[in-house]
Amino acid sequence: MSLGWILRAAACLLRGRPAAVGACGLSTVAPARRSSAATITAKVLVAPVAVAALAACSGAPSPAPPPPSPPVSSPAPSSSAGTPATTLSSGPPSVGSVVVAPAPTGPVTAAQLGSPEAAASTWLSRWCAFDWRTPLGTRENLAHPVMTERGWLGFDPLTSPASAKAWAAIVAGRQSAVCSAPVALVSPEAPRSQTGAYVIVTANRVNTPEGGTPVVEQVRQTRQVLFREGRWLVDIAADAG
Repeated sequence: MSLGWILRAAACLLRGRPAAVGACGLSTVAPARRSSAATITAKVLVAPVAVAALAACSGAPSPAPPPPSPPVSSPAPSSSAGTPATTLSSGPPSVGSVVVAPAPTGPVTAAQLGSPEAAASTWLSRWCAFDWRTPLGTRENLAHPVMTERGWLGFDPLTSPASAKAWAAIVAGRQSAVCSAPVALVSPEAPRSQTGAYVIVTANRVNTPEGGTPVVEQVRQTRQVLFREGRWLVDIAADAG
């Protein structure tokens, strides 16, 4: 008995069609009787090729293997539409890590008033640093050209009790300070139009009392910034109504 005969017979038997052995091209003469153990062994041996033999008996082609699944990749992270390009630090750094920027003293340029963020940064950079030996209002006057008149009235130490009180504390402590370059962004929660925005502006200030230890503090302001006569100007504080 040939191996081919065994394979084709096994395929027909697996199909549950022992009467169709002749249709598979096999002799209907039964082979010699085998023991049950031999029959089981034969089935085990021919099982791996039974599917191929079954296809040969039926004349149907073997089914093609399914195409491989495409690789699964994680979706690319998307940025939120409300997230600003620049973020603000949550607190002051150490004294040694503050990069000090020179305080500007010259005329304000058109570029420095070309956007709400630029105007707010220019404004803070002109008054953040101070020296207790200078006259009252020196630093505030540097920031005056960047402000609306309404904003100036609440900022000028000659008309604002809060500003005058802050300067008195500086003089009493004989304090001098330098600052980092300001960072500003338009508040993502506040309303904005073509003529107005709320801007958050911060800088790190190194404040040193005379003969004392330097201390880093974060200066943070939220201001209305308005577009007036072709330029952006800093107006009142956001909580000033």
